[in-house]
Amino acid sequence: MTLNQSLPNERIEKLKMFKMTLERIMLFLWLNKHDINLVHREKMPSVEKHISFFLSGKNLHKPTSSPLQG
Repeated sequence: MTLNQSLPNERIEKLKMFKMTLERIMLFLWLNKHDINLVHREKMPSVEKHISFFLSGKNLHKPTSSPLQG
């Protein structure tokens, strides 16, 4: 595998992880807080922090230039 092949594969893997994270967040958001088991409820601050990070966009790669820029 060459360097050129590994870059698209890396990007695909990151996108797959992004999708999986988004799906988990969506499932979590559908839950009523009272329906969450006590053991899992103790992990809520960590999950909420993860959701905040995800929503902030800090985990997304920002392009350095736009094709629309002259």
